[in-house]
Amino acid sequence: MAVLTSATDSETSDCAHVEVQNTARVHKVWHVALPVEGTVTRVRNAVCQAGAALTVDGDGWNRAIPVGGAARFEDCRALTGSGMGRASGADSPNPV
Repeated sequence: MAVLTSATDSETSDCAHVEVQNTARVHKVWHVALPVEGTVTRVRNAVCQAGAALTVDGDGWNRAIPVGGAARFEDCRALTGSGMGRASGADSPNPV
C-alpha cells in the first residue's frame, strides 16, 4: 500500500513524500505508478521512469520491504501552469 505522507505545493512546483507499506506476510519488492502532471524534476530514494505515468521502484538499498516495514521516497515536479497542483488520486498512488 502506498500513502502520501506529506506534500508541498506552490504555483510552480509540487513535491510529495510517499510511504510504501508492506502489509503482506512476506517481504515485497515494491513498484508504484503515479499520475503525471508537470515535469518530474527530482525523485529521491527511488528509481523512476516518466511517461504516461511516473513509475517508481525501490533503489538497491530499499527495494525489498520487510514484513510490516515501509520504504519512503519523494518526487518533485515543475508545474506547467498556475494552480495545477497534483493530479487527483495522487494521494493514493497505485502499487503494482
